[in-house]
Amino acid sequence: MAKPAFNPPADRIAIQDARWNESDPEDRLQGLVHWVNHVLINGHYPPEALPPEALQGFYVEIFRQLVTSGKLSWFVSESQWKPETIAYVRAGLRAMGRMSTPRSSHTGKSRSRCWDRSCGVS
Repeated sequence: MAKPAFNPPADRIAIQDARWNESDPEDRLQGLVHWVNHVLINGHYPPEALPPEALQGFYVEIFRQLVTSGKLSWFVSESQWKPETIAYVRAGLRAMGRMSTPRSSHTGKSRSRCWDRSCGVS
């Protein structure tokens, strides 16, 4: 008999795994990363069906781990620098207070950061 597919509601994420201590923020984050990775790789949900906050946490943590270990090029290669992936990283960093929209020094107006060469900076 085939095992039924595991498809919890995508708007609620419960990390119920003995490896993750729910009271430890780092464990909760690792549990989230593990869960999102599992449901994406196994095709339980497409990314757009998951809560945006879950994807933000997932991509920011992957980004942080790779940047701190000197593997930013791997992140760029694997993500193909897709605008939606970068948008999740940026939104997650902003939500954490780790990134702000820079201000132009001469106009005081907000301008967006360039994550690629599309802004004309070489």
